[in-house]
Amino acid sequence: RRPMSGGGGIGTRALRLPGRRAPDGRPDGFSFSGDLGPRNHTLLHTLFCQDGEPSLGLSEAFDGDPLFTFDFSGGSRRARLPEFEPWAGYRDDRDDIDFDAELCRDLLYVMTPQLDGRVPENRGLGIPAAKVFPLEPLRPGRPNALVCSVDNLFPPEAAVGWQRRGAEAETGREGQAGPVLVPQEGLAFRAFAYLDFTPAVDDLYACVVGRRGDLSSTVSYWVPRDVLPSDLLENVLCGLAFGLGVAGASVGVGLLVPPEASGDPNPGSPAGRPRDPGQRLRASAPSSVPWGRLSPPASGAVPGA
Repeated sequence: RRPMSGGGGIGTRALRLPGRRAPDGRPDGFSFSGDLGPRNHTLLHTLFCQDGEPSLGLSEAFDGDPLFTFDFSGGSRRARLPEFEPWAGYRDDRDDIDFDAELCRDLLYVMTPQLDGRVPENRGLGIPAAKVFPLEPLRPGRPNALVCSVDNLFPPEAAVGWQRRGAEAETGREGQAGPVLVPQEGLAFRAFAYLDFTPAVDDLYACVVGRRGDLSSTVSYWVPRDVLPSDLLENVLCGLAFGLGVAGASVGVGLLVPPEASGDPNPGSPAGRPRDPGQRLRASAPSSVPWGRLSPPASGAVPGA
C-alpha cells in the first residue's frame, strides 16, 4: 500500500504470521486457559518519505510493539530493546531497502506536482494525543527518563518539546536526535520522545507536541506521583521500625513475667487489712520481775490477767 499524502509517500508491508501447530495438532504454546486455537501475528515493515522532517524513515513492529528503526546514514538497524540487538545487524535486505527508498523519493518528486491542488491533504486521525510517564520507578535524586507517547499521527511528523516549571527544558536524550516514529495498523503512527532528568518532589514537566500547519499544540503535563523513598530515607525508616520492634518485644516480655514475692507473711491479704486477732500474742510479763523467780501459774490463771 503506497498512499500519497500531500507531499509524502508511505509504503507498508504487512505480513500475517499464523500460529504454528505442535506435532500433536495443538497450536504451539497452547494452554488450557481458554486459548483454543492458533493466533495470528502481524509484522509491519513501513518505509516513508516526505518533504517534512524526517524526510525518510523505516520502522518495523510486531503486533504493534516496536522492534527496529533504520539509520539510513549508517546503513544499519537500531534495536528498540537490548534483547533485539543480535538481530540488528541483519543486512541481507539492504538492497531492497535502498530500492524502496529511491522509489519513494522518485514518486514523491514526480507525483507531488501532479496531485498538488487536486487531491486534498490527508491530516490523519485528528488532534494528536500525548501522555507522559517515567521510564523507571521514581526515586528522588536518582537519574531517570520521561517518555512522551504521542498517538493519532499522520503524516509521520511531529515537533516534540519539553518544559520544566514553565521554562524550556533540554530536549531529547543522549544519542537521540528526535522522536522515534513507530507504525501502527491503519497507516497511523505513534511517536516516542524522551527526556533525561533527575526527579524531585516539586517537579512539573510538560510535553508540547506541534505539527506543521497546525494552529494549536497538544500539551500533556506530568507531576511526580508514587515516589519511592530514597536509600537514606529507607535506612532511617528501617532503623526506626527495628527500634520500635525491640521496645515492643521488651514490654511484652515484662508483662508475661510474674511479680516477685514481697515477703509478706500473709501475701493473700490486701494492704492495710488487720490480721486475725487470734494470731496476736500478748506478752505482759512485768519487766521488774526476774525471770528466775517466775513460778508456774496457778491452774486456771490466765497469763497477764
